[in-house]
Amino acid sequence: MSAGKKHRKLSKRGKKIIRRAIGAVLMITAIIIAAFPSDNVKADTANVAEKYKIYPNRVYNTSSGDFDFTTAADIVDDNSAITADAAQYLISSVPIIDFTNPDIKVYTTGDGAYQFAYVDEDGDIGSNTRYAVILGFSSGNIPGGSLTIPDTVDAYLKYSATDGGTLGGYCAVSLNNEFLYYRLSSDTNTDGNGYPYQVTVEQEQDILDAGGNPTGETELVEVEVTKYWYYYPCYYEQYETWKNNADGELYYRSKEATADAMAEYTATDKGSSDIHKKLAAATVAYIGDQFIESDGNGGWTIYGDKANGVITIEDYFKKYGVVKGVFANNGNIRNLTVGEELRGIGSYAFYGCTSLQGITLANGLNTIGNYAFSGCINMNSIDMDVSSNLTAIGNHAFYDCERLKGFAVPINVRVLCDSAFEACYSIGGNPNNPATNLDLCAQGQAVSLNYIGNNVFKDCTSILNLVFPDTYKETNFSVSNLQGCSKLQYLYIPNSTMAITEAVDDLGNVVLDFESFLQTVPTEFYIEGQDPSNIHNVCMENAIAFKYIGQDLYEKIIIDDKGTPSDSDDAKLTWQVNSMDELVNFNLEGETENVEIVDKIGPYSIKELSADCFSGNCSLVKITIPSSIEKIATGAFLGCHNLKDVIFKSPCNLTTIEDGAFDTQECSTNYDAGTESYSCKVCGDKIAKVPTLTFTGEVSPTSVPFTYAMNGTHNFNNDSQSTAYITFYSGWPTNMTIKYNGAKQMSELVEYPTWNNISNQQWYNKFPYMTEGYKQAASTAVSKYLLNHNDSLADDVALTENEQAIIDSALHVVVPEGVQSIKSGLFSGRNAEGEQAYDDNATAISPNLSIQSITLNSVETIEPYAFNFEGKLGALEKVTINGGADTISSNSFSDNSALKEVYINGGGDVIEEYAFANDTALSTFQMTSGDAKTMGNYVFDGDKELENVKISSTVSEIGLRPFKGCTKLKEVDFAGSPYFTCKNSIIYKLSNGSETELVQCLEARGNSSGSSTVNKNEVPATLTTIYEEAFMDCAGVGSVDLTGSIVTAVPINGFRNTPKMYSVYLPSTCTKIGKNAFTDSAVQYVEIPESVRIIDPSSFDTGEGLPTITFYCTENTTASDYAETYPNIEMETRPADKAKFTVYFWDKDGNVLDTQQVTEGMDAVPPTAPEVEGYTFTGWLPDYKAVGRNLDIVAQYNKIDSEETKWTVNFYDHNDELLYTMKVDNGADCIAPVAPEREGYTFTGWRPAITGITKDTEVYAQYEKVIPGGNGNGGTSGDGSGNNGSGNNGSGNNGAGTGSGNGTTQNGQLYSLTVANGSGSGSYVAGAQVIIVANTPASTQEFDKWTTNNTNVKFISDSLSATAFTMPAENCTVTANYKAKTNTGGSSNNNGASTGSGNSSPGTKYEGSYVDIDKPGISNGQISSATINGSTDNFVVRITDDPFATEAAYRALQYEYGDMTDIMFSAMDISLYDSKGTTEIKDTSSISVTVTIPIPDSLVAYGGNCKAAAIVNDKLEKLNVSFKTIDQVPCIQFTASHFSPYVIYVDASNLSATGTIDTTPKTGDMIHPKWFLSAGLFLCALALFLKRDKVATVQKAAN
Repeated sequence: MSAGKKHRKLSKRGKKIIRRAIGAVLMITAIIIAAFPSDNVKADTANVAEKYKIYPNRVYNTSSGDFDFTTAADIVDDNSAITADAAQYLISSVPIIDFTNPDIKVYTTGDGAYQFAYVDEDGDIGSNTRYAVILGFSSGNIPGGSLTIPDTVDAYLKYSATDGGTLGGYCAVSLNNEFLYYRLSSDTNTDGNGYPYQVTVEQEQDILDAGGNPTGETELVEVEVTKYWYYYPCYYEQYETWKNNADGELYYRSKEATADAMAEYTATDKGSSDIHKKLAAATVAYIGDQFIESDGNGGWTIYGDKANGVITIEDYFKKYGVVKGVFANNGNIRNLTVGEELRGIGSYAFYGCTSLQGITLANGLNTIGNYAFSGCINMNSIDMDVSSNLTAIGNHAFYDCERLKGFAVPINVRVLCDSAFEACYSIGGNPNNPATNLDLCAQGQAVSLNYIGNNVFKDCTSILNLVFPDTYKETNFSVSNLQGCSKLQYLYIPNSTMAITEAVDDLGNVVLDFESFLQTVPTEFYIEGQDPSNIHNVCMENAIAFKYIGQDLYEKIIIDDKGTPSDSDDAKLTWQVNSMDELVNFNLEGETENVEIVDKIGPYSIKELSADCFSGNCSLVKITIPSSIEKIATGAFLGCHNLKDVIFKSPCNLTTIEDGAFDTQECSTNYDAGTESYSCKVCGDKIAKVPTLTFTGEVSPTSVPFTYAMNGTHNFNNDSQSTAYITFYSGWPTNMTIKYNGAKQMSELVEYPTWNNISNQQWYNKFPYMTEGYKQAASTAVSKYLLNHNDSLADDVALTENEQAIIDSALHVVVPEGVQSIKSGLFSGRNAEGEQAYDDNATAISPNLSIQSITLNSVETIEPYAFNFEGKLGALEKVTINGGADTISSNSFSDNSALKEVYINGGGDVIEEYAFANDTALSTFQMTSGDAKTMGNYVFDGDKELENVKISSTVSEIGLRPFKGCTKLKEVDFAGSPYFTCKNSIIYKLSNGSETELVQCLEARGNSSGSSTVNKNEVPATLTTIYEEAFMDCAGVGSVDLTGSIVTAVPINGFRNTPKMYSVYLPSTCTKIGKNAFTDSAVQYVEIPESVRIIDPSSFDTGEGLPTITFYCTENTTASDYAETYPNIEMETRPADKAKFTVYFWDKDGNVLDTQQVTEGMDAVPPTAPEVEGYTFTGWLPDYKAVGRNLDIVAQYNKIDSEETKWTVNFYDHNDELLYTMKVDNGADCIAPVAPEREGYTFTGWRPAITGITKDTEVYAQYEKVIPGGNGNGGTSGDGSGNNGSGNNGSGNNGAGTGSGNGTTQNGQLYSLTVANGSGSGSYVAGAQVIIVANTPASTQEFDKWTTNNTNVKFISDSLSATAFTMPAENCTVTANYKAKTNTGGSSNNNGASTGSGNSSPGTKYEGSYVDIDKPGISNGQISSATINGSTDNFVVRITDDPFATEAAYRALQYEYGDMTDIMFSAMDISLYDSKGTTEIKDTSSISVTVTIPIPDSLVAYGGNCKAAAIVNDKLEKLNVSFKTIDQVPCIQFTASHFSPYVIYVDASNLSATGTIDTTPKTGDMIHPKWFLSAGLFLCALALFLKRDKVATVQKAAN
């Protein structure tokens, strides 16, 4: 008993000691954690590489681009770029299993999913420390698509009937590859296979008496019984049965059964060796380079990579087209995770796993083998610590991982093998985002990378840049690595040793040179590096843009190779720009005649050629200026006297060429009196007497080079030379020559390609832009064209693009916009007088009979005969004029036998007579130009094929018979012209929409178009005039009745040569028949009224023997006298004419609309009545029918008085309920509806005002909340006049006990309030309490005070920006006034709302939610912050100044406090916007926001006395607030549960000394997590120290 007590006492003391020891440990740990720095702890990688040097020497061979069985020394010999020290780290950690060794076993996991073999740490198989190499994977189903490689595996082998099994399956084995067994006890041995053993057990038996008879009692006695052990294989399927058996409880078969004896089993823990223990929990260290699969006979087929005893994967692929690998071509792996102990991933391990999306690799990984993840086309991410042990990435390891976005190469990687990332199309798309960047620098850490193979980054089409480590110094980095990187913008190469080389094949042939490479990357590409450095030399030698590290300087060097053996003859041009696109430096070493200014130097361009940048360069003959140039300054080419040619490449950005920029001949000279010549003082060359300078570029009025050259002030000669202007070439393929014509003072086309000169090689030599390719195209184009137009040949010969272009330039000439004139005779060979034209060399110009079409865009005057080919058989079929062409001169396009189509889309102001005459094939003339105004006489004379004519609606004048001889023309389309129309083949001129003049009856009338009779109903009643020759040559017209018109004369030649004319009827308004009016006409009958006073003797064919003509006329008139004079004229008497009356039509305002002469008894024809706004036309007075006197007829109107002309005024209640709608005339006042009632409120009026309505308006009912009274008398009743009652201790100004007075007030008169510079305008009842708020002042002003024009207006305070007053019984105006700001912070005048405009700025915009303050009076807004509750999305919390919020705040505070004298406040509107701050979030029911903002400037002095509230239904919804100081700025924090007006306020009459602000923490930083851990450990330790043991009370035994 004493021993037991002693034991318990020791136990209690031990517990206390242990408890206090643990407490001490925890306490010390807490102190250490608290003292330990908070920086992230980095993994110790110093010995990582050393640890894995122990694996078999399979190193990367830079020649084969593969891991080979070779030595580290070999690799140094093969490639001097890799040092011996570096080569040893290129060892592949994945061991090769020698399957020729009979001791090698292939194990499997119990579920059969993984097959593997073991190696020890030396790569052998003899040690008991085993590492698993996974060689196969047999699981078909991968739950969720996520595969996690196990950290450890237990070994199983197939247990078959030959091994003594009956169930079959996979059985656990020992280190010695022995099957393991567990045993179970049985009471019986029914099958005879049990192993007997004795066991002592207690049994109950009867107690016998002396006589041996049972006494009826029993007792327990120990007896020995026999039981039997049965041994069972450790099948995986029965794992739950034996999993808890320790090694001593597992058995191996130490002796096999014989015919005479059963097998013997021995416990695995017996003996001195561990080899019989269970082979379990071996670390999975590798995914093998080899791959196995069942051969179907219990054995394995082995595939490998250059290893003995296997089928190579390459050979298998060549034979069957399928790649073998441990997990290769497994399509149901979506995510892969490998354990911390995995050291190597072998070749082809995950080849073609097309569903694999993401992989997580542990930092113990040392090697990624060849093709390990090749073809994983959906893999987009690799999660791997940059501090991992990885030293090498095999060739094609990530080949064709087309969705892989980013990868950070770990710091220990020494080599990237060939094609490691080839065809990773998505990688590197955003270098600013680590997740989408190809990072060679391990996120800024020091790295080990020192070799990159070939084609490593080939076809990575999304890579934008590559940054190489500082230590990377390979001198043989092949440009093939970058082939196909079509978006690559720059390389950063900080090591001065590193160099890039051209790509070569095994025979040393260049397969990718730098010139070809540069054509595949953006023009912005550049390399950034040191100077001096190898990479700088590469850039200099190959015209690659180079950026100097640490400098804003970009450079490109061009070598002008003279083709001589000596490099000293070459010229070197150095161009340097900065990021402002400024040419910092240009340097020319040596001499060169041809300079091409570089377009791009990396991302930047040369935008300006500064003054004197090329001045005095005597060798310069030709210069090419790129499209990047925006300005060429004065003197840029001063004195470049040998400069002949300047080529502008698409000068779309060039905006300025300053005067004198190309004064090439202004140089210092010496004069030689003997030769009367000048020479350059610098170079000695003679100065030409007639200098030349050409520009080549775009011909356009917007082209700065062209307009410069065509400016008459820009002659470039010096005083000793003849005046010289710049010659301008249009370039290939149009090859036009344009010069400034000093006499015409305009640009002039002087030469263009003709059919004769496009095949003349000598003709092209003068063009400085001409290439051999262009010449070749020109030489073959003509012959091909002729072959194609040879009818005897069946097949056409295809022309190249350049060949077709040069053909078109000759046959289809387009004179570009900007060319103002054409050299006389240039196309037709005829000058403006129609005579032979000559060129500058006095050579006769031949007509161009080959040209098929001509397009003119800006030629101002087309001279006479410019395109007149004198009827020669030419080819010109089409003319297009798009602009210019102020005048198309007479005969300019006449006598063209082939011309079929003319289109005038612009210009054509004046088309002179005969301009298109005798164009016998012309069938279409389309004029749509808005510039056309006049067409002369006989413009289309003789164009017998003309059928399709459209005349611009802007043509207002047409000469005589423009379509003379156009016998096929039936109609003319005047495009809705207000000047002309064509009806029934007759052209009329219009006046105010009426046909008043007959221009021409088309010659097709009566033949192929319309009736031969022009009857009375057809002729317009408004017709007054007929043009001369109007019906001349109308061979199909037989009768014309003009009696329905008011024509005053038959014109000269009016009906001449009308062989089918029978009768003509003249109206009573006609007074004259002109010369030759009916000469050569077959007319037989003419009705002539009394009004005709003049008939020219030649009007009719008269004389003996001529056909008889009958005059139907009145006796004793001019007509009757004419008939009596000539023998072939007979007279038929007609009755006297009726009288004529004048009728005037007038509009509403007294303007004459129309004047008509109407025969007595006839009806006048009313014009169209004009529309008058606000009125409806009702008719004419007096009546215009059956006119019997001179009349003045006036248009009649009725004023429109419709609801549609009135303004709509909608009256709304406080809850947006529509109460009433009223229609109001413009400027009128509304009649106020019955005032609405609202419980607890008094109606005060409508807002805005309902007077002087000038637009559709929405007005809202205004109320004052009834403030409950105290214990006073409740106030007197209202006086009935709308004034409120009063009372002591009641409700103040607006006593609640107003009684009937309120009722009268609601129906009282409304008075208008106008608030200038503020809000609050409306219509109110007298006595209403009106709140007004001043507008936010300008940034340089602050609120001053309120003023009014009404002495009855008494402001509560005129110095508050938000105040109130009682509405008087009259209209009034109040004005908010401002003054210049006197302080920089927010201000508050005395009391009330803050109106200042201090330094209020948006809160700092983080990636998450933030606060944007746009409210004056809150400084330091950038320190504001927001926490969104109820959503994980990001938002912008916007705090703004709002007059309605201010008014609502005033009303709520007044309701709360009554007297506002001591109330200071700052109101604001808080709204929620999306993360971009563009769209307001309307549905915020589940969202609240905790905001921290600076205390408004006007309230800072009150510190912790400030309060915050939301405003709901004109009442304060008070909020809990807290205070803190951030960056020395006092801030207030509260939670906004909805988004509406808010107010921060203080009652200055009730301040508390405790209202201070918590000044910690100063920065708002969060507490580091270590403090929580430290505090927790400390408290645990303290509890352990203070805990008291329970004291046991021991009761002594009684003596």
